[in-house]
Amino acid sequence: MVDLFALQDKVTQRVSVSIGPAMIVSSARASETRKGNLRAEDAVLRAKALELQPVSMENFKKMQDFYRQALKLEPENVIAQYGLAVALGRWRGNFVSKLSAEQLLTAEREIQALTASVVQSEPDSPRSRSLLA
Repeated sequence: MVDLFALQDKVTQRVSVSIGPAMIVSSARASETRKGNLRAEDAVLRAKALELQPVSMENFKKMQDFYRQALKLEPENVIAQYGLAVALGRWRGNFVSKLSAEQLLTAEREIQALTASVVQSEPDSPRSRSLLA
């Protein structure tokens, strides 16, 4: 039994040593071909990280702010458009009783505009279908 665990440790070590460099090379190649703005991508990732946090008005506000930052840097960023539309919809749905009629209407109009832009860019994508649903 001890030999089995020792063998497992050796195999794990060899696999991690061989995969590690391949992952670094793959990441480097991906970064070379990346066409997007890195600051916009960072803002999108920060917004997505907030999805893992507890639901709160503050977290939804920050999430919207990060997606808006990404869109200022890359107005045609479909992932940021989609993310902002979803964040606005969830914000509206979770806090409908705390929002004014004007806030709800503004959010609805923005969601519609973002949805139209995503659908125009990716008519048959799961993102488009999700927003249309």
